[in-house]
This record gives sequence, structure tokens and C-alpha cells, in this order.
Amino acid sequence: MRFLDSYQQQSSNFTDISIPLSDFEHMELSAQNILITENKINFLTLPLMTSTVAIWSGGGFNISFLKNATWLFKKNIIYWGDIDEHGFQILQQLRSYYPHVQSSLMDRETFDLFRVYAVDGTRNKSEYLHLLTDNKNKLFQYLKTLDTSNRLEQEKIPQVYVDVCLTKSLLI
Repeated sequence: MRFLDSYQQQSSNFTDISIPLSDFEHMELSAQNILITENKINFLTLPLMTSTVAIWSGGGFNISFLKNATWLFKKNIIYWGDIDEHGFQILQQLRSYYPHVQSSLMDRETFDLFRVYAVDGTRNKSEYLHLLTDNKNKLFQYLKTLDTSNRLEQEKIPQVYVDVCLTKSLLI
């Protein structure tokens, strides 16, 4: 976890921590916003944001490790994953634990803007992800129609764009 709020960093004397899962599941944080990222590099380059703690999920479907942290029900949760079929399946999985999860930087505008950086992604057998919004499902379906360049990885998105989008996402 990373404390992205400068006040929290100063009052606790640290910015990054790792704790056992059993402690994580029972902790209480004063931060109102939880930002979950799939990619460790992106996690390490997140900007300072008021009342925000970032969690690196461990990558991919390791998101399941977060399912028993019931304190997350009281937080604004933003998920940022790759724009690919598996990224949306992971968002679906996270919403099965916490239905109020929102996503950031996983939209058609971002995909189109940085499509030049897209690579070939692994296919997903899911046809429809019922916990996604209509717009997310449309993008998921669109990605499934592409023969190539159907995966935009988080780390390919320029940091300036990331900072602006994440700051807007957390103004909930």
C-alpha cells in the first residue's frame, strides 16, 4: 500500500507499507479513497492525492485477495487495470466483492487516444460481463472484435494523462 496523501505520509512517517493479508483484512484507514492498480510500476508512480491510499493488487486475478476486507465497503474504490479483455474481467470480479467500485483510465477515449501503443492480448471466453456498465461492456465487446492490438497496458499511458485522469476520478 502507498499513502498518497501528504498529510498521512507526514503523520505516519512512511509512504509505503506491506502487511500480512490477515492484518489488511481488519485494518481501518482514515482515507476516503482507495485506488487499486494492477501494474506495480504504475502503482509506484502514482501522484499525491488527498485522502487516498493506493493498493497494488499483486497483478491480474490476485484481486481475489481483497475480497474479505469488509472495511472497503465504506470507501470510494477506483480500479485501474489494463484496457483488455482480462482487465474488464478483473473489474467484474472486483465488483462482485464491492459493487460500488468505479474504474479510471479504462474507457474508449483512452484506448483510442493511445491505441498506437496497443499490443495483441490474450482472448477471454466471457461473452458478457453483467457487472460492468454499458460503456465498459461496449468497450469489452469492441476489444473482442479486434484481431490484433486489442490490449492497452497501463504502463503505456503517459504519466501526465494518468495524473489528470486519476485526479478527476477521485473527485467523487
